[in-house]
Amino acid sequence: MSLIKAVLFGALQGLTEFLPVSSSGHLAVFHKLFGAAVESMVPMGVIAHLGTLLAVLIYFRKDLVMFARILSPKTLSSVVRRPSKLFIALPPQDDHGRLSYQRILAMIVVGTLPAAVIGLAFKDTIERVFASVKVVGAMFLVTAAVLLLTRLAQQGERTVWHTWLLSAFLIGIAQALAITPGISRSGFTIAAGIFLGLRRDFAARFSFLLSIPAIAGAFVLEFGDIARALSTQGALEMVLIFLAAFAIGYVSIAVLLRIVSRGRLHLFGLYCLAAGVLTLCLV
Repeated sequence: MSLIKAVLFGALQGLTEFLPVSSSGHLAVFHKLFGAAVESMVPMGVIAHLGTLLAVLIYFRKDLVMFARILSPKTLSSVVRRPSKLFIALPPQDDHGRLSYQRILAMIVVGTLPAAVIGLAFKDTIERVFASVKVVGAMFLVTAAVLLLTRLAQQGERTVWHTWLLSAFLIGIAQALAITPGISRSGFTIAAGIFLGLRRDFAARFSFLLSIPAIAGAFVLEFGDIARALSTQGALEMVLIFLAAFAIGYVSIAVLLRIVSRGRLHLFGLYCLAAGVLTLCLV
């Protein structure tokens, strides 16, 4: 892969990882158009994912600091002694902030489980799907339908204080479905939150935080393939992919948060509809 293609590849990942248009689907089409080898798709995609992982870690660094604080031995011991405090409907004002972060962290754990199970069980099948542009095009249309339906959803007001674990599990199922290329992870998880009545800004924020273990897990699963790709693709190309994905991904987070808060997530459905039709025309 040339250096220019490496930058384009990384930029495409950064743009599409957080915008609800399916990064994996776009990368599969990218490989189809530029003739890249199928076996390089996954490791190069994971390198690009690491760039977007750094972007989300930096963007939500304040949340991560709070998570680190609640994972201190003192805080954990208090939770173990009184686990019922996590389920208080209206906590005391002085516990409100700490308990909200504890609940969000619990939601991330619960929401990660479905994707972890499916990712481990169907890793080889998922990689084979990357080679089918026809499947990617069809899944673009599925993403389009889900995003367009968010236009009909009413403004929700639920947050961590309303049936939070059940919401997290259902959003986790949506994330698991998005393992298929062409289905947007951010689109499905944010849409699931909206359909469940979550406040739009909270649904988007939780979607981004939920992406952290998902991306990190993909890196662990594909570490061997990445090492082999470095020997065939070249370290410089991989660095450029990483940096481009990071820079564009950071900007994409801010853009999507603003769009979702304004209730315009459905507009991406029009794009996915066009992308699906065009992709199917390629095959």
